[in-house]
Amino acid sequence: MREFSSFVIIALAALVIVVCTRLLFALIPARIAQSKGHSTALFVIFGFFFWLLALIVSLCLPNQKPAPPATVVNVPQAPTFCSSDEIIVILKHYKALLEKGVITQEEFEEKKKELLKL
Repeated sequence: MREFSSFVIIALAALVIVVCTRLLFALIPARIAQSKGHSTALFVIFGFFFWLLALIVSLCLPNQKPAPPATVVNVPQAPTFCSSDEIIVILKHYKALLEKGVITQEEFEEKKKELLKL
């Protein structure tokens, strides 16, 4: 009887180890699915029973999270009355934006005409 109880304890310990290991592995596809905007709980359960399949499915899922909003470029606006030094600084800023490809040549020329009042 004593041998039977030690066998049961060893079997239960092995079962606990297996369950904990499967849960840890199930968190991998669940975390991937969560990063793409899908249900974490569903993929924990799915990953617990079918780990490799859940991993493949989570990697192939489309991203449901919305795209981050476009960044707004802080462009200084020309005050109504500008000194020539201020106009030069603003034009240099617009020229830098043009060289980086943030604004087009037409937008640069438009701002240049506006600032120089041509």
